[in-house]
Amino acid sequence: MTCPGRFVMTNIEGAIMRKSTGLNLLEHLNIPSINYQMIYDDKMTPLDLVFQGGISHPQAVSSEEVPDGSFIDNFASELKALCLSGAAEQRVVTFEVGDKSGGEWFKGVAVPRGPEGGSLYFNRMSDCSAFEQERDSIISAMSDILFVVDENFFVRRIFTADQAYRHFALENIVGKNLWEIFSEDFIVEQQKVFERVKATGSLQTVTFPSDLYESGRWYEARITHHIWEGSGHYVVGMTDITFTRQLSKEVEELSAEINNFFSMELVLFAVIDLQGNLKRVNKAWEGLLGYPVDELTTKSFEELIHPDDLKNTQRKAKQLMDKQTIIHITNRFRAKDGTYKYLEWHSKLDGDLIYSSVRDVTEGIQRQEEIEFLDFHDQQTGLFNRKALRTMGDEIVRTSREGLRWGAYFIDIDNYSAVNNALGHAEGDRILVQIADSIARHFEEEGISYRYEGDEFVVLSRSGGTEEMIAHAKKLLSSIPTRITLTQRVFMITVSIGIALGAEGERINGVIEKAQTALFKAKLVRNTYAVYEPRLELNRTREMILAEDFPRALEREQLRIELQPILDVKKGIVCQAEALLRWHHPEFGEISPVEFIPIAEATKLIVPITEWIVRQVCAMLLRIDTHPEHRLTIAINLSAISLENQGGVFFERVREIIETTGVEASQLKFEITESTLITDYLGIMDTFNELKKLGVKFALDDFGTGYSSFAYLKELPFDAIKIDRSLISSLNRDSKEQILVRSLIAIIHSLAYEVVVEGVETPEQYELLKEYGSDYVQGFLFSRSLGEDAFVEYYREAL
Repeated sequence: MTCPGRFVMTNIEGAIMRKSTGLNLLEHLNIPSINYQMIYDDKMTPLDLVFQGGISHPQAVSSEEVPDGSFIDNFASELKALCLSGAAEQRVVTFEVGDKSGGEWFKGVAVPRGPEGGSLYFNRMSDCSAFEQERDSIISAMSDILFVVDENFFVRRIFTADQAYRHFALENIVGKNLWEIFSEDFIVEQQKVFERVKATGSLQTVTFPSDLYESGRWYEARITHHIWEGSGHYVVGMTDITFTRQLSKEVEELSAEINNFFSMELVLFAVIDLQGNLKRVNKAWEGLLGYPVDELTTKSFEELIHPDDLKNTQRKAKQLMDKQTIIHITNRFRAKDGTYKYLEWHSKLDGDLIYSSVRDVTEGIQRQEEIEFLDFHDQQTGLFNRKALRTMGDEIVRTSREGLRWGAYFIDIDNYSAVNNALGHAEGDRILVQIADSIARHFEEEGISYRYEGDEFVVLSRSGGTEEMIAHAKKLLSSIPTRITLTQRVFMITVSIGIALGAEGERINGVIEKAQTALFKAKLVRNTYAVYEPRLELNRTREMILAEDFPRALEREQLRIELQPILDVKKGIVCQAEALLRWHHPEFGEISPVEFIPIAEATKLIVPITEWIVRQVCAMLLRIDTHPEHRLTIAINLSAISLENQGGVFFERVREIIETTGVEASQLKFEITESTLITDYLGIMDTFNELKKLGVKFALDDFGTGYSSFAYLKELPFDAIKIDRSLISSLNRDSKEQILVRSLIAIIHSLAYEVVVEGVETPEQYELLKEYGSDYVQGFLFSRSLGEDAFVEYYREAL
């Protein structure tokens, strides 16, 4: 069997061409056994034969051991043209040549080295079958399927190493026109490519989709033109690039997605190397930290992270590298302006790089810090509050150094309520803040200051002993300003201090209670200190006990309201009553208002207690079945503290209670004393007028016991004047007293006010007052104060 010479031309990838020797090319073309290398010049004249024995073991040989170059002469014209063409275009030429008469066959490649020549790498082939086998190996390494197509586009031959392709190709492709195999559009689109290949002899590569073997596949076709069996043919080598194309597309999409991430300005991304250097960041960092991206990527973690967060971050980074897991950490990064931002990192190690998505959590953390600050600090003074004291106290003591004891100072402003009453809360708050600052500054190095409640403060202090604490108390007393001038008025402000030194292991609450007990002793003198002693617990005075217990009397339901009837003299019926507050102490029994009202005013509990009384009285009015023609009016005593002009706070409370309960405002009467008017006349007048507009009535109580200034009667529109019991104690036997009372009643009537006389205890007093024209009387002659049920019974009988 004779086999004609055949020539197959192919391109080798540029990367291979640049680094290749002839051996590299032969390996790439899957030609494992090459015996000879022949170097030729520009005229295709053999110059030297340099090795034999295969690629893996080249050996120099003598010229006697190799064939001469006569085989080249047999194919000189074709081979020379191809080799020189390849040299001109820097292409590799693969050749297969043989003696048509059945002589030796050779196959190999010609590698051009420029215009000066090149090298031939070739083998002897013993027969055509061996040649065909080797040739198919070469072709299968080059393409999935290779078509030999005539110039009329009919498929003449197919080469493929894939058995599935081979069966399919033989059954469906060989002998058919490319127009039948591919779409007409393919031939039309690629016709110019085929023409260019034929005209230039160059290789052209095209990429296209085809359902040739399976739908949705993509192919790359390498097209060349050769003389085969005496006529021109196209050689089309097709490679399925579907997977490569999909992979390339996925890589492109992933790359685009990554680039998209790094171009985002709302989300932070960063790539960091194992040395902690920022290798890549996106644009969003510029807006957050103020560094341009180029500048930021020249910095390391250590340069930007807050020093206090560095150690923990390094520990987390080690954990990331050791466990190959995702880590989450929050730390502070320094911005260009020197401020720090809180950043939350989610990081993963991949190779030698750490990839992180980062979130700015500064606002959230700062908001949390603000909430915690507000929760544990007094808003008025800025000191820690009572909640902080409960939360932190024992922990502070527990973590203190061994051998160092903790003490407590309980501090109270002595006459703060008087200033508040006279000037109102605005000025009173200024004094409170001023004293709080003095306390905080004094104990800044030695302790922690808290606002306990109202005008009381607690200081927890490290102490070496009682004497040291006494020294601090004396210094504090001397540092508190005793004369304060506000709105051209001078006030004397002092503090009292209770001191207690904690025993080893003692809970801080116990120490504070001891300091408070000592404070009660100091308050008896004022402007001084007292040290806790165990005997104070045994020898507490009645005043100390009441002062300590009264703040919890309301919540313990120890307070109640009784009503004392007031008789209408002309009608002889009960149409009014006075609400009187009573306190039943569990140890001392009934406590006189003379004792507990000053405590209520000093602690300012009188304000919520008064509001409670108003609410209870309104509820009573709704429960009592009043006569339709004689509606019951109940009088309530008011303290100056409740009447201070606090932006109408007390007025709003009263209005809200009246609206909620549905009681008529005219059924409420507030009684205020002359001493109240003297304390803060202008402040009281504002609230007084607001309540009058609402319909509430007012009476001036205890008239005749103070200055008895008729100026108040002219300036403030009272509804009634109550003459104090002290003016009628000798009324039935003292003629001067009779003249005085008769004259007072006449004057009050001339000013259009009603007269109420309290303290009536004898029928003689009552008859005289009735004769003088008193409108109402009140006293033990008619009834003591009664509980609600007893009053209702008395009231209905008296109608």
